[in-house]
Amino acid sequence: MAFGKRQLTTAPRTAMPAVLPPVSLSKDRHIGLRDIMLRTLRTTGLIADAIRTNGTLMLSGVMDDFTDADRSPIDIRDLAEHFTYSDGAMLLHPFFGYATPAQPDRIDPSAQFQMLELVGRIRDLNTHCQDGHRNEALGVALQSPQLPEIVDKILVEAAFFAAYFDNLATTQAFITGNAQGQSLPDFTMLKSCHDRHKLMAFDHMLNPGKLERLLPHAVWPHLGVEIGRRHEAGHQFVNGIYFPAAYASQLIERAGRVPQVSELVTA
Repeated sequence: MAFGKRQLTTAPRTAMPAVLPPVSLSKDRHIGLRDIMLRTLRTTGLIADAIRTNGTLMLSGVMDDFTDADRSPIDIRDLAEHFTYSDGAMLLHPFFGYATPAQPDRIDPSAQFQMLELVGRIRDLNTHCQDGHRNEALGVALQSPQLPEIVDKILVEAAFFAAYFDNLATTQAFITGNAQGQSLPDFTMLKSCHDRHKLMAFDHMLNPGKLERLLPHAVWPHLGVEIGRRHEAGHQFVNGIYFPAAYASQLIERAGRVPQVSELVTA
């Protein structure tokens, strides 16, 4: 299988205005997403170990005539359920981004697109491994020359987002104005959380010297932010990741090439 040819990718950098309807600040949802990322990190570490030792893997639920790109070896089947929730009055969909302390009302939407990139890489890797398993050549498939870079990217991005969601429970209240007199969060503590998770990725990487280069772009210091989006005509779930209509239509139209930032970021 050829890697690096996913059809729906982008990494926007431009900020967009925040749209902040009432949201449920459920730490359980953020912890659930963090746990998916930690699970991804652990499983990808096992894949890295198999590549390093010329070993193989045990795949679960792989069928001879059907590929489930969300299932094995990295199971992300429960990811999509975190992109719909209820605040008691309506269904909402989370859109994740970054904000700086200086401009907390201006949201950089990159996080949602970076998660789409991560999911695309996971699905590519799963498909590659399942194809190798069906051909009784998984050990050979794991020695594909492109695989170390893909595995290292998944390790680094999963660690980054595990820390992101760990921190989001703390930072979200400041974006939505619900901090109730609390001071700004301790950015030293938030940075320590990211560094701790980065070390978890570093310990498994096949080329750990590339860690900093493979990190998702996010200007520091930043706050994680979740925007609760109401249901709207034309929105889409791309590989389980929610996108508002303005973004989704352009992602679909530009399938097959990388959209430009100016094409995707709307006011």
